[in-house]
Amino acid sequence: MSTVQQPAVSEASSASRSGLKQWVTRHPVMAYLVLAYAVSWSIFLIPLLSKEGIGLFAFDAPPVEIFILLVSVVGLAGSAFGVTAMVDGRSGVRTLAGRYLRWRVGLQWYPMAVFGLLGVALVGTSVVYGFSTLGALVRQPGLVVSYLLQVVLIAALVNLWEETGWTGFMFTRLQPRVGALWAALLVAPCFGGIHLPLLFVADGLTNGRVPHQEISLFIVYLLVLFSVPVRIVAAWLYNNAKGSLLLVGLFHASLGATAGAVVLPLLVPKGADLTFEVYGSIAALALLLIIVTGGKLSYKRTPDLQPVRDGN
Repeated sequence: MSTVQQPAVSEASSASRSGLKQWVTRHPVMAYLVLAYAVSWSIFLIPLLSKEGIGLFAFDAPPVEIFILLVSVVGLAGSAFGVTAMVDGRSGVRTLAGRYLRWRVGLQWYPMAVFGLLGVALVGTSVVYGFSTLGALVRQPGLVVSYLLQVVLIAALVNLWEETGWTGFMFTRLQPRVGALWAALLVAPCFGGIHLPLLFVADGLTNGRVPHQEISLFIVYLLVLFSVPVRIVAAWLYNNAKGSLLLVGLFHASLGATAGAVVLPLLVPKGADLTFEVYGSIAALALLLIIVTGGKLSYKRTPDLQPVRDGN
């Protein structure tokens, strides 16, 4: 009986694998999102169920940064490489991995990636608190060193891998089809939504816990107010930097360092909430880039900005 049924079972299994590959090949972005969210939220489930989360189980989870690192490397970068290998084979994997080493992009884009958001945020805080903030920064040059160290460290540990999925895979595949602006707008809620489980974890998205009455506001912030401007600026930089994930990873890390406690909170009155100044300034920059580039965000149909480069 078993010998007779073996070929039928083998054929059914082969047909199932073939059907899955065909679906992934036809819908690579959807396949990536399904896989990335399934893996990432499974990882975030550990702190979510712990005492630091909703407390369903009485155990203390490790620091949330460990899970963010795992999500970035396994959930986002791992899913991007997995789907790329299935859709484009070795040539696609080589192209995606090669974006890490794409550093000959024009010297001017490095300070733009590392200091651009900080400079824009400094302008925003100066409008509110006066130009004494710039003077305070000049008097404390050590803050710039601390800022640079944090940008490089966080880019290497987290943001480079995170951007492998959002920019290197998803944005790069959408941009030739729908244009740079629409691609950035489509990536934005997916990029923000991956963090939703952290809304219910202490120190996940903010110091302490997010108050219940503010959860809906935080969801809008994650999916739109924060994500849309960031993805628009990232898209513009990526296109000008010849599809370099290195530059976009540094840019993303600079966002965390700019919004964190390394520089700006030390230049303004103690206890000042800089959310509006920082993210309002980034939103203004995003709007300016849309206007100046006519919504194209510097996109050109060059081989550097395609999912698979010719000749790979």
